[in-house]
Amino acid sequence: MALSWIPVPFLFHFFDYNQYISMRSSASPVIVLCVAIIIVGGLSTQANWKTFFLMNGIAAVLTLCLASLAIPNDLHWFKPVTRNVAMVFTAIVYTLGQLVVHFLVRGVITLVKRG
Repeated sequence: MALSWIPVPFLFHFFDYNQYISMRSSASPVIVLCVAIIIVGGLSTQANWKTFFLMNGIAAVLTLCLASLAIPNDLHWFKPVTRNVAMVFTAIVYTLGQLVVHFLVRGVITLVKRG
């Protein structure tokens, strides 16, 4: 669960925005986000729900704090929403992705134990 403390949504937007500023294009922030969802979601199978949502909530608040310090609210980049809405949306998608992976891994574990 220690990996849940990493503010992945912030890192995603930080690297993506910096690539936008430097006029470079890469899919690496999306790939890193997907890999983080798979790893953290898979490792969260032993955590209870209260801990899972508490850790993701703390990471979302940390994401907002770091974003306000490190990423300008560039309305040309964060169209049609603001920076904070984009951060919250990404944090929700990140948490939901972890839940999907969590349930898939739990299902596989249950099938392996039965068989």
